[in-house]
Amino acid sequence: MKHWTKAKESEEPYPFARFNRKVEVIRYSDEEYEDVVSKLNLRPSGIAINSDWSKAETDHLFDLCEQFSLRFIVIADRFGVSAPTKKRDIKAEEKKTGYTFLERTVDEIKERYYSVAKAVLELRGQVDHPLVKKPPFSYE
Repeated sequence: MKHWTKAKESEEPYPFARFNRKVEVIRYSDEEYEDVVSKLNLRPSGIAINSDWSKAETDHLFDLCEQFSLRFIVIADRFGVSAPTKKRDIKAEEKKTGYTFLERTVDEIKERYYSVAKAVLELRGQVDHPLVKKPPFSYE
């Protein structure tokens, strides 16, 4: 948040700066993706990772989650917009990754983020994290 102030008062801390909080988005490495996300077997907690998501889509989702601080309504709105829309761009993306971006609902996006984040945290052994302790987000 920004607010106009007098020049002599500009050195003082902005009163609303305490509300500028960043959400911690769980990130994964390529090795973790291969170990956790690309395998379709069940995790120890019983979470099944959705198989119709590509790595490019998942990377794009996690970038948007970080950019928009896990505001899933905004992320769902931007998910299809920032994906390639022109036929030549779609074909180039297909050739590059072997997969195109599908339109996703808010619940599908939430389920993908929370299931991948929980599986990555379990792989790292961070069992005290709130995402691991809570029951997984259910699309149903």
